[in-house]
Amino acid sequence: MRCSNADHEGKETNPPLTVRTHGTTAPRISSIGHFSTAAGEMSHEQAFVVEDDETHEASLKVWAISLNESIVPTRTIEIRGVGRDKTVRVEPMAEVTGVATILVTVRDKEGLTASTTFEITIAPNWFYFF
Repeated sequence: MRCSNADHEGKETNPPLTVRTHGTTAPRISSIGHFSTAAGEMSHEQAFVVEDDETHEASLKVWAISLNESIVPTRTIEIRGVGRDKTVRVEPMAEVTGVATILVTVRDKEGLTASTTFEITIAPNWFYFF
């Protein structure tokens, strides 16, 4: 691609700029279904897939954050798996119920990212409420 700067008469005011692109694409992450667990209990694992055309799956960086720290602290979110096949599970706070949104992101070697969110419903755990 060539770009140039021109003045109001169309005369070039400096040398043209050449930009080279190498056609990188952002990684992809599958959707993660919404699920539920009891307060204070580790959830079951939810599977998802990460892929990238230029970066080997083992080199993709995957992490998650909670958008509702009072219900699910980010430190209690676990991402596991090798290659493209991953799982996520969470441990919500004890004695807290509600819905938490979790953001899962994948980054490739070029620094491009893709994200998905899911909700987890936290039901009462009668062990903690009595």
